[in-house]
This record gives sequence, C-alpha cells and structure tokens, in this order.
Amino acid sequence: MNYVEYGAGDLMEQLQEAWEQLQPLYLQLHAYVRRKLREVRERERGGRGRVPV
Repeated sequence: MNYVEYGAGDLMEQLQEAWEQLQPLYLQLHAYVRRKLREVRERERGGRGRVPV
C-alpha cells in the first residue's frame, strides 16, 4: 500500500518500531490477565483442576 500520499512514507517502519516498544508491555499484560483469569476459574470450579474438554 502506498502511504506517501498521506505524508507517511515510512508508516510501516514507524508501526514496527512502535510494536517493538510496546511488545514487552503487551506480553506482561497478557500474562497478568491469563493468571488472574486462571485464579477466577479455579475459585469458580472449587480448585478441581483443568476444564474438561
């Protein structure tokens, strides 16, 4: 796609740089939410282990 018309010829490079800066925070946030969700599920199931398939 040609973004030069909009004054952002290096848009993809800027997006890549932004992602590289945000990725560590995203991974930490994802792990935190996953852990909290697991805690909620364990409380709801009474600590019975994994959800059956």
